[in-house]
Amino acid sequence: MSAGEGARYRLAESGAGSCAARLPTLRPPVAGRGPRGIAHPYTAKAGEVAMNNPLHLPFTTLPGALPSHGYLTAQRLREREEAQCAIAASLRQAEAHASAIRAAADDLLTQAKAQAQQIREQAQREGERSAQQKQEEAIAAAVQWLCHEQELEQHLADQLAQRWRQLTAQAIEELLGKQDQNALLIRRINQLVIHRFAQGRLTLSVPPSAMTHAQAAWADSPRIAVTADPTLQEGQARLDDGLLRIHLDSQAQQSRLLQLLRDSACGRQYA
Repeated sequence: MSAGEGARYRLAESGAGSCAARLPTLRPPVAGRGPRGIAHPYTAKAGEVAMNNPLHLPFTTLPGALPSHGYLTAQRLREREEAQCAIAASLRQAEAHASAIRAAADDLLTQAKAQAQQIREQAQREGERSAQQKQEEAIAAAVQWLCHEQELEQHLADQLAQRWRQLTAQAIEELLGKQDQNALLIRRINQLVIHRFAQGRLTLSVPPSAMTHAQAAWADSPRIAVTADPTLQEGQARLDDGLLRIHLDSQAQQSRLLQLLRDSACGRQYA
């Protein structure tokens, strides 16, 4: 048996009160049998020891090397037992410490998982808020761009309308300048006669320059009496049926129309 292995000892108390472990002489094992065919506790297996121990003597396994002098004193036995108890206590303490460390590690792992989950949730919320903010900013930018486009379109439309009114006023002015004012006056009077004075006798007063045109226009209408009025200017006329008198001024009407077009164009320009 090697020096590092544990040994089984039979313990007996001496008459002087001291304890010693009597160690039988060790011999090479022969098929699990000790000297004189007696079962030896150092060489027998566990089952053989139980079989060859009919008196059920107690055997104790102690740590440490086998004493060289063949016996173990009670003091050395107590020391070894105390060492064994200390080792067992240290093992229990180490196991308890290891259990505490494992529990603390489990707690730290649980806390780390919880913190990681909180970080993920917070990152997700921040990502959602950031995405929502970016979306709102994009929508606001698009709306602002549309408003600018609408303002630009309105500005262009106003500029075109202003230019169109100016061109229209110029065209009308040029057209009226080329038209015979007396002919225009006669057409206007004819419209009034048709719509306002469809029945009854009328007196039409025109300037002397329009007398020829008026007589030619109503030569076949005996109910209209045409007279010349030197107080009337070119483009002016007066209709009178005795109850209603209408004064016409084609040039003043044309001037008002042209002025309205010009004022409208200027007003939009300064708006």
